[in-house]
Amino acid sequence: MIDVHASALSSTNPIYHEFLLCYKTGKIVYGFVEGKDDPGFYRGAVDHILPSDWSVRLILAGNRDSVVDVHSIMDWTRFPMDRICFFVDSDLSVILGDQLPSTKNFYKTDEYSIENSICNHQCFERVLSEIFNVTGLDEAERSQMHFIFQGNLQTFNYAMLDVMAQICLWMRHGAKTMLNNFDPCSLFVAVDGIVRLRTGLDSGHARVQKLSTDLALPPSTDLEVQQAMAEIQQRYVDSNRCIRGKYILSFFVFCAKEMHASLRSWCPRLTAVPNPKMTLGPKSAMSAVAPRARCPDSLRSFLQANYGAYITATGLQTPE
Repeated sequence: MIDVHASALSSTNPIYHEFLLCYKTGKIVYGFVEGKDDPGFYRGAVDHILPSDWSVRLILAGNRDSVVDVHSIMDWTRFPMDRICFFVDSDLSVILGDQLPSTKNFYKTDEYSIENSICNHQCFERVLSEIFNVTGLDEAERSQMHFIFQGNLQTFNYAMLDVMAQICLWMRHGAKTMLNNFDPCSLFVAVDGIVRLRTGLDSGHARVQKLSTDLALPPSTDLEVQQAMAEIQQRYVDSNRCIRGKYILSFFVFCAKEMHASLRSWCPRLTAVPNPKMTLGPKSAMSAVAPRARCPDSLRSFLQANYGAYITATGLQTPE
């Protein structure tokens, strides 16, 4: 431990420096994540597999490149590999050819980001019940809710394919893309909880033009976008896997709000729309939605193979 903390003094990487200063022996495991919203999901997933007297320390690296940088300088002769894990979004690495570490303690999301795994019908039902206070639905009403949500998500995925194809083209050419300047929900309207594309935005060309205006970047030709779309569909089992996670989460919240507001349209038995238990907005979406999501199978297996194996090897498990 003296050597570890002495190394911190000479470290020029601030994230690695932070890790060296906080590292200690005992019943604790460590992880590096990209941004401030990530711990809200990953800590819950890790806590679920840890014994009650163990803890996890997640360190914010800031972005994916920083996580990769720390991984590259970690001295594995000094630290147990399965005690220290790294968690990143895959982003568009499949189509852009980004090379990410393949060590056993480096987790890449199955889809674009962890938000893609969160935004599904199981989580949607919990959000509608536990946040928007829509409770007591019978089986037929639950089925109707799922049917509308899945239809809305299908509409969203279809519309966003052109958008993501254009984003891929810009990134491939090194353009600086301010992706937060585009609001995907601006493409849609909802009537009775059912989402439709806005008038004038029902063509891929029109959606790409809007994206280009919002990001202040020149659009590619229709042919280039179509070719990029075909490449996405070829490389991804489901094309929705390449949709930016923040866009999906934004739409997920938009859909929940619209279905809550139009509750009496798709659930006429209920005579009043209940007040939400909390306000759900862009800044609070991840912290509110993530704890209600299931852990992806790939992440569960990853955590067991690393943290679980480390805890077993230490012999410090909590006795049953």
